[in-house]
Amino acid sequence: MKNNLKNKVKKPTRHPDYFEVVVEDIKGKLEVIIEGQTVASERFDKFEQQTNSSFQTVFSYLSRIDDELQEIKNEIKKLKEELKGKAELVRLETLEIRVARIEEEMARH
Repeated sequence: MKNNLKNKVKKPTRHPDYFEVVVEDIKGKLEVIIEGQTVASERFDKFEQQTNSSFQTVFSYLSRIDDELQEIKNEIKKLKEELKGKAELVRLETLEIRVARIEEEMARH
């Protein structure tokens, strides 16, 4: 009986053309995937270039601001020194006037 069942079950017949069609279908799908990956890679590269360019622009701008800030700090330091000197001159002039008055009063007495 087992032999009868084996004889009744037919093996599917495959034509060599069937395998070629399957392989061509797989090949076509792989080409689509590869093309998609290539487009995605190109877009990512473009995005990366734009991002790097933007970072360079921001870095350059911040560097200029840092340089200007340092110049401003140096100017403030110089101005403080000049003002300190001027304040000392005003104080010296005030003291000279007071000494002159005291000398005049002493000369009168």
